[in-house]
Amino acid sequence: MLRINKDLDKPQFTEANAFHFLASFALALFFGFWVAWGVGTLWEIGDGFKPWYWQAPPHIRNARPKQFWNWLKKEFCYSDKFSLQDWLIWDLLGAFSGAIFRMMLSV
Repeated sequence: MLRINKDLDKPQFTEANAFHFLASFALALFFGFWVAWGVGTLWEIGDGFKPWYWQAPPHIRNARPKQFWNWLKKEFCYSDKFSLQDWLIWDLLGAFSGAIFRMMLSV
C-alpha cells in the first residue's frame, strides 16, 4: 500500500533533497520538464512502498556516502515514503529550473 509522508509543513534542504533537485535539473536539461518531473513522480511512488528509514539496521541508517554500499542500500531500499516535499518542492523546482536553463541555452 502506498504511504504518503505529508511533510510540506517544514521544508528542509538535506542531501537527499539536493539529489532530488539536481537529478530533476539534469533530466530536464537533457530531456525536458515533463520527463524530469515524471521520473521524479515514479521515484516517489516507488519510495511509497519501501520500509521507513528508521526501520533500517543502525549500520545502514547512519551510513554516509563514504560507506558506499551501506549508503546505497539506505537510499535504494529504505525511504521516507512518498514525500510530498520531495515531489512538490525539490523535484518540481529542479525540473522547472532545468527546463528554464534549457530554454536559455537554446536561444
